[in-house]
Amino acid sequence: MECIQCKASNPDGKKFCGDCGSPLESSVEDGTKVFLDTMLPRQVETIIKEKFADQRFIEREITENVVDKLVWYTKTLAYGIGIPASLIVLVLGILGLGSYSDFKRFINKSENDLQTQADVVQNNMKHLKETITTDQKNLDELPSFFEKVREAQRNIGDLNDDAGRLKRLKDQNKPLGVDLSFYTGYIDWLKAKNWGISFAYIKASEGTGFTDPHFQVNWQKSRAVSILRGAYTVFRPDQDPGQQAELFFQTVAAVKQGLGDLPPAVAVKDFPVTEKSSADLRILLQTINQKYARKPIIYTSLSFWKAYTSFGSFADYPLWVSQTNTSQPSTLPADWSRWTFWQFSQSGTVDGIPESVDINTFNGSKEQLVAYSRGAL
Repeated sequence: MECIQCKASNPDGKKFCGDCGSPLESSVEDGTKVFLDTMLPRQVETIIKEKFADQRFIEREITENVVDKLVWYTKTLAYGIGIPASLIVLVLGILGLGSYSDFKRFINKSENDLQTQADVVQNNMKHLKETITTDQKNLDELPSFFEKVREAQRNIGDLNDDAGRLKRLKDQNKPLGVDLSFYTGYIDWLKAKNWGISFAYIKASEGTGFTDPHFQVNWQKSRAVSILRGAYTVFRPDQDPGQQAELFFQTVAAVKQGLGDLPPAVAVKDFPVTEKSSADLRILLQTINQKYARKPIIYTSLSFWKAYTSFGSFADYPLWVSQTNTSQPSTLPADWSRWTFWQFSQSGTVDGIPESVDINTFNGSKEQLVAYSRGAL
């Protein structure tokens, strides 16, 4: 039987041409039906597979969906309109080529989208790697960080803990001393020395009319155990500075053991002051300096000294600063840039002293304190 499409010769009884696949039946309707149901899907699938042979699995899977739709459209045209099989194949080829172009655009867009997502993932991985590196660095620094925290805790503990400050000063080989008067009671100076006291400032007088009743015994017994001693008087702004100096001299001389080891001190405390007070304080200091040929030390605090800040500088005299609740003196009274003695506690506990007592340290080592007591510093 000869095919009307390609003119190829086919054996009798065949329904489709062996060369082009066109129906061989005399009935176009029957041939078209057989072609649409059996040969068309096979041919379309072959064409699509050839066109997309180099595509990946996921693209071939999408192609199969395209094949199904093309077959459905073609059947619809054939049955609904009665288009000859040869024309259907031509239309199918056109539709296939168009679908292929759309499909390639879809694939290209998908690949671009996938590349964009891959770039995002790569950037996220890079960021994650940097984060892990930073976290590892932070982990490596944790021990030193916690050590800083512990150091800060120790410093904070020092602010309100006399025991903490005492331990730190002892660890640094800093000399410890007391300043006291009859209010602290009778003292066992040997016990105080064994506890760690290496120097003492002992009250001798205050103003023009008060002599400390324990000065003589404290002066003598502290010397007996080789504690470095210094005498101090309390300045009274409302009293004559010359008479204050004279009472101080008499009190120290009465013990007949000399001035002592440390320079004399003048305590400037919280008393009402006038413009004349600054001049009177300077007279007292100069008078003591002339008497002993040793420049006296000024004991004061930020609040005590505030009233004197507008009356000229006293920074040429050594400073004995009172400043508690701190790990070290931070802000000094006006004009001073350095302290010589520091009273860091006003409620300390020392073996051999029955009452709470003021505790001090020297701005230097124990050896430097000895040198200072001899006038070498």
